[in-house]
Amino acid sequence: MNFQEIEAYYRLCVLNFYFGLYLLSAELYFEYF
Repeated sequence: MNFQEIEAYYRLCVLNFYFGLYLLSAELYFEYF
């Protein structure tokens, strides 16, 4: 694995994490408000 592959993988993980958080907060928001 070279550096660019690691960087791309890391960015994908971070994007996935934030997208998951966004979906979770949206779900909670619609459930309670």
